[in-house]
Amino acid sequence: MAIIDKRACIPQLDGATLELGCGGSKRHSEAIGVDALDYQCVDIVGDVYEVLEQVPVASVNAVYAYHFFEHVTDLPKLMDLLARVIQPGGLLRVVVPHFSNPYFYSDHTHRGFFGLYSFSYLVSDSIHRRKVPTYG
Repeated sequence: MAIIDKRACIPQLDGATLELGCGGSKRHSEAIGVDALDYQCVDIVGDVYEVLEQVPVASVNAVYAYHFFEHVTDLPKLMDLLARVIQPGGLLRVVVPHFSNPYFYSDHTHRGFFGLYSFSYLVSDSIHRRKVPTYG
Protein backbone atom coordinates (compact mmCIF):
# COMPACT_ATOMS: atom_id res chain seq x y z
CA MET A 1 0.00 0.00 0.00
CA ALA A 2 1.44 3.36 -1.00
CA ILE A 3 1.59 6.15 1.56
CA ILE A 4 -0.34 9.29 0.67
CA ASP A 5 0.89 12.23 2.73
CA LYS A 6 -1.95 14.62 1.87
CA ARG A 7 -0.43 17.66 3.63
CA ALA A 8 3.29 16.78 3.40
CA CYS A 9 3.28 16.16 7.17
CA ILE A 10 6.02 13.54 7.47
CA PRO A 11 9.00 15.85 6.88
CA GLN A 12 7.62 18.37 9.43
CA LEU A 13 6.77 16.20 12.44
CA ASP A 14 9.05 17.71 15.07
CA GLY A 15 6.93 17.86 18.23
CA ALA A 16 3.78 16.72 16.41
CA THR A 17 0.82 14.75 17.73
CA LEU A 18 -0.44 11.69 15.83
CA GLU A 19 -3.83 10.03 16.01
CA LEU A 20 -3.60 6.47 14.68
CA GLY A 21 -6.66 4.87 13.09
CA CYS A 22 -8.62 8.11 13.39
CA GLY A 23 -11.25 7.02 10.86
CA GLY A 24 -13.76 9.62 9.76
CA SER A 25 -13.33 11.96 12.74
CA LYS A 26 -10.34 12.88 14.86
CA ARG A 27 -10.77 13.33 18.59
CA HIS A 28 -7.78 15.68 18.67
CA SER A 29 -8.14 18.39 16.04
CA GLU A 30 -4.45 19.36 16.27
CA ALA A 31 -3.33 15.78 15.62
CA ILE A 32 -2.08 14.44 12.34
CA GLY A 33 -4.57 11.73 11.45
CA VAL A 34 -3.20 8.40 10.18
CA ASP A 35 -5.52 5.78 8.71
CA ALA A 36 -5.53 3.11 6.01
CA LEU A 37 -8.74 4.61 4.63
CA ASP A 38 -8.81 8.03 3.00
CA TYR A 39 -11.38 9.95 5.01
CA GLN A 40 -11.49 13.74 4.77
CA CYS A 41 -9.80 14.29 8.16
CA VAL A 42 -7.03 11.77 7.50
CA ASP A 43 -3.73 13.52 6.82
CA ILE A 44 -1.59 10.47 6.06
CA VAL A 45 -3.19 7.50 4.32
CA GLY A 46 -1.32 4.22 4.56
CA ASP A 47 -0.40 1.11 6.48
CA VAL A 48 0.46 2.16 10.03
CA TYR A 49 3.73 0.19 10.06
CA GLU A 50 4.88 1.73 6.78
CA VAL A 51 3.88 5.23 7.88
CA LEU A 52 5.70 4.96 11.22
CA GLU A 53 8.82 3.63 9.48
CA GLN A 54 8.92 6.95 7.55
CA VAL A 55 8.58 9.08 10.69
CA PRO A 56 11.89 10.48 11.96
CA VAL A 57 13.28 9.14 15.25
CA ALA A 58 12.02 10.92 18.40
CA SER A 59 10.00 13.44 16.40
CA VAL A 60 6.53 12.89 17.85
CA ASN A 61 5.42 14.37 21.16
CA ALA A 62 2.16 12.44 21.58
CA VAL A 63 0.30 9.53 19.98
CA TYR A 64 -3.37 8.75 20.50
CA ALA A 65 -5.16 5.60 19.38
CA TYR A 66 -8.80 4.89 20.18
CA HIS A 67 -10.12 1.44 19.29
CA PHE A 68 -7.31 0.89 16.81
CA PHE A 69 -4.80 -1.47 18.45
CA GLU A 70 -7.24 -4.39 18.42
CA HIS A 71 -7.18 -4.24 14.60
CA VAL A 72 -3.40 -4.57 14.12
CA THR A 73 -1.71 -7.87 13.31
CA ASP A 74 1.66 -7.30 14.98
CA LEU A 75 1.35 -5.44 18.28
CA PRO A 76 5.02 -5.85 19.36
CA LYS A 77 6.16 -4.36 16.04
CA LEU A 78 3.77 -1.44 16.46
CA MET A 79 5.04 -0.80 19.99
CA ASP A 80 8.66 -0.91 18.79
CA LEU A 81 7.90 1.61 16.06
CA LEU A 82 6.11 3.89 18.51
CA ALA A 83 9.03 3.68 20.95
CA ARG A 84 11.29 4.78 18.09
CA VAL A 85 9.23 7.82 17.02
CA ILE A 86 7.94 9.18 20.36
CA GLN A 87 10.21 11.73 22.02
CA PRO A 88 11.63 10.89 25.48
CA GLY A 89 8.94 11.78 28.00
CA GLY A 90 6.30 11.79 25.25
CA LEU A 91 2.75 10.50 25.62
CA LEU A 92 1.13 7.35 24.27
CA ARG A 93 -2.59 7.06 25.03
CA VAL A 94 -4.33 3.87 23.88
CA VAL A 95 -7.96 2.89 24.39
CA VAL A 96 -8.95 -0.68 23.51
CA PRO A 97 -11.99 -2.81 24.31
CA HIS A 98 -11.63 -5.33 27.12
CA PHE A 99 -11.87 -8.92 25.88
CA SER A 100 -14.99 -9.47 28.00
CA ASN A 101 -16.95 -6.85 26.05
CA PRO A 102 -19.59 -8.72 23.98
CA TYR A 103 -18.98 -6.43 21.01
CA PHE A 104 -15.32 -7.38 20.95
CA TYR A 105 -15.97 -10.85 19.55
CA SER A 106 -18.68 -9.63 17.20
CA ASP A 107 -16.23 -7.63 15.07
CA HIS A 108 -14.37 -9.93 12.69
CA THR A 109 -11.77 -7.20 12.06
CA HIS A 110 -10.43 -7.48 15.62
CA ARG A 111 -7.05 -9.25 15.50
CA GLY A 112 -5.93 -9.03 19.12
CA PHE A 113 -7.58 -8.98 22.51
CA PHE A 114 -6.71 -7.02 25.63
CA GLY A 115 -7.03 -7.54 29.36
CA LEU A 116 -5.74 -5.74 32.42
CA TYR A 117 -2.12 -6.84 31.98
CA SER A 118 -1.83 -6.97 28.16
CA PHE A 119 0.49 -3.98 27.84
CA SER A 120 2.53 -5.12 30.85
CA TYR A 121 4.10 -7.73 28.58
CA LEU A 122 5.37 -5.01 26.23
CA VAL A 123 6.55 -2.21 28.52
CA SER A 124 8.19 -1.64 31.89
CA ASP A 125 5.21 -1.58 34.23
CA SER A 126 5.37 -0.01 37.67
CA ILE A 127 1.60 0.41 37.90
CA HIS A 128 0.49 -3.14 38.68
CA ARG A 129 1.60 -5.33 41.56
CA ARG A 130 1.44 -8.52 39.54
CA LYS A 131 4.57 -9.11 37.50
CA VAL A 132 4.18 -10.77 34.13
CA PRO A 133 6.68 -13.20 32.62
CA THR A 134 9.26 -11.87 30.20
CA TYR A 135 9.44 -13.69 26.89
CA GLY A 136 12.38 -12.05 25.23
